[in-house]
Amino acid sequence: MTTNAENSPRSPDQRPYSPSWIDRFTDRVERLPGRYWAFYIGLGIGIFVILTLSLWVGDEYPTGTILPVQIFFSVLLPFMLWILTLLDKMADRALMTLRPVMSVEDETYSALKFRLTNSPAVPTFLAGLFMFTFMLCVDIFLGLHPAVEGLIGSSLAFGLTYLVYKMCTFIFGSLIYHTIHQLRWINRIYSE
Repeated sequence: MTTNAENSPRSPDQRPYSPSWIDRFTDRVERLPGRYWAFYIGLGIGIFVILTLSLWVGDEYPTGTILPVQIFFSVLLPFMLWILTLLDKMADRALMTLRPVMSVEDETYSALKFRLTNSPAVPTFLAGLFMFTFMLCVDIFLGLHPAVEGLIGSSLAFGLTYLVYKMCTFIFGSLIYHTIHQLRWINRIYSE
């Protein structure tokens, strides 16, 4: 392992890069009172309630109607955030397990932990933006998914469902980049 200045920050100001939006978000969730997974369950329930009420407000769908697309996006968005938190926790535990056999200083270990559990802000944002843009182009040129397209009659339900769908595409792109970044650092740690 190397111990150069790039890999051994002494304070948050000397970190090799700024953590991504998704890392900052999941860190805040973990600092909330209670279990972090309870927040994601609450988020899913909140999304479901909002999407369901938006469907019932208009005259197109009778009260009591629940569509599979509502359930899908209500589960998908918090699930992706939860999975990211879980991956970071597992990576942190694996690194702690390796700590006794690693011949690195504490500063280098802290830097490795930071790199392993945080992706850089700009590339992570760009990955999310790329996925968002790609799926927007798919919607424009190939048409909306039939489940989402069926909501067009109810402008409020369609607008909110489409917004959650687009948030999911952005989070998915960020999650993919975060996972690739993490796997590269796992490989590097084991190699060195």
